[in-house]
Amino acid sequence: MISFENVSIKYGEYTILDNFNLEVSKGEIVTLFGPSGCGKTTLMKSILGIIEPSEGNVVLNGVHAKDYSKIISYTPQDNQLLPWLTVEQNIELWIKESHSDKVSLGNILEEVELSSHKHKFVKQLSGGMQRRTALARGIATKADIICFDEVMVSIERGMRRKLMAYLRNYLKQNNITALLISHDHEEAVYVSDRIIVLSAAPTKILKEINVVKSLGDERNIELFDKDVFLATSTKLVA
Repeated sequence: MISFENVSIKYGEYTILDNFNLEVSKGEIVTLFGPSGCGKTTLMKSILGIIEPSEGNVVLNGVHAKDYSKIISYTPQDNQLLPWLTVEQNIELWIKESHSDKVSLGNILEEVELSSHKHKFVKQLSGGMQRRTALARGIATKADIICFDEVMVSIERGMRRKLMAYLRNYLKQNNITALLISHDHEEAVYVSDRIIVLSAAPTKILKEINVVKSLGDERNIELFDKDVFLATSTKLVA
């Protein structure tokens, strides 16, 4: 579904990606994990067609990313919510623009625990609530490909764990291909099928962690406290 084929990207004389290769299958959840400035967001923006490779190709379902015409959902680090709209209106706008009639706004608001705040404007929300709004907006499109950049940042731990379970189940039930960027060990391990551990720029793949092989495909909240979860998490720094 997503293919990076010998991709190199430069900013002036600075090379951030050099001959990078990666395949992401249909319905797979893959997390990019690595130090700040290593090219994770650059990789994501190349999927969106915002950045074009200096060399090589980014291909989505057989089509070059710059020519891909289907909706791709993207949740950026800084939320980019529209401050003159309420929580509900921010999400409704994306549903409308993506021509998605399969999404229940009420269900999404309930899952991210914003039903009682749906009529509030962005400035009336805490940082965590703004992030949950951005998450809800991101999944409301029912896109075939969804990109999340640090989607759980600013959300308190208990809520974050609940949302991780919801997000993984949602993506799997709808067979959505997802690419995540994360610095959070719990998020990377719990949500992912596979984790790609990256080096500092120019970015190389240091290792791949097959999370499904360690934890299986089905996940629940109790998994966070199991030894196998901790053991898989330590592979990110080992």
